[in-house]
Amino acid sequence: MYLTKEMTMTALRSMKSFHDDLLKCFEVHSLSLEDNPGRRNAYLSHAQEVFFARELAKNFPLARCDGRSGKADIVIPEISCELECKLTTPSSSGSINFQAYGESFGNNKKDFLYVIADSDFSHFAVLHFHGLTREDFGESLPSSQGKVKMKKQLTFSKCNVLHGSYSPNSVEQLSKIESKLSLTKKSTQAYQKLLERKAYWQDASNESFSIKMSPA
Repeated sequence: MYLTKEMTMTALRSMKSFHDDLLKCFEVHSLSLEDNPGRRNAYLSHAQEVFFARELAKNFPLARCDGRSGKADIVIPEISCELECKLTTPSSSGSINFQAYGESFGNNKKDFLYVIADSDFSHFAVLHFHGLTREDFGESLPSSQGKVKMKKQLTFSKCNVLHGSYSPNSVEQLSKIESKLSLTKKSTQAYQKLLERKAYWQDASNESFSIKMSPA
């Protein structure tokens, strides 16, 4: 893998330092950086590209960040790699958006680096997806401005965890269902409903994941 956990930790700490400096600047002008995580992430997204590109350049001197419209966020010519960088924060319900711009793919495979940051910008998960194609994402919606949502059940097998962790929700759900099945009479409607729930979670197309963030 061309990105290591050590490189990731250094880049995260640089991002956090930049965030803390930006927070102080906002406070001097009686502005809030933290009230709107989406807007905050927009300010920090360029820092993500720059700091990860700097780490990559230590092993790949031609690596550079671009980020212009229609261009990959980070290009690594030595290994013919294009890396898209995304910074996101869980919603109030805990859901995490893994999105991309549909038109950015063309006919090429691309790698994606998703940094998930908490509301305080102190805990993170970093997931590196390899060789994704347009087929790994759903259809764009009229209101999404060309953004498409990742099909997680297809892509997490291509994921390298660089910080934090993730786990399939089906493991916990199936364990709970099996426990309830052992205590429920087979002839009851409740037993049949449990079997239906079991079949649902055994279907790979229904898989979802829990993300755990860790301090930088």
